[in-house]
Amino acid sequence: MGDVINEQVLGTVKRNREQEFRVSVGTYCGKPYVYCRVYPIVAPPPGVEARHPGLTMRPDNVRDLLPLFSQALELAEIREKVAYDDQEPEERQRRRR
Repeated sequence: MGDVINEQVLGTVKRNREQEFRVSVGTYCGKPYVYCRVYPIVAPPPGVEARHPGLTMRPDNVRDLLPLFSQALELAEIREKVAYDDQEPEERQRRRR
């Protein structure tokens, strides 16, 4: 087994108040991989294990997944709009605040 080498972080996206997604590219066992992992924004206190769940995949898998992610995003946005449109006007005003 080897370690990830030449890892380059391309950017971060806030997941919530305590975590962020980091997207990077690195080499493992001589092959390139794309990583999207979850990291704490503030380092955990000493003695607490820092786990980094996420996705690790070969570039060809990323290419195959991009259309599915785009489809999923479009569908989620449609469902969010439908759910918003189904709300009573008073409920919509509360959500806008």
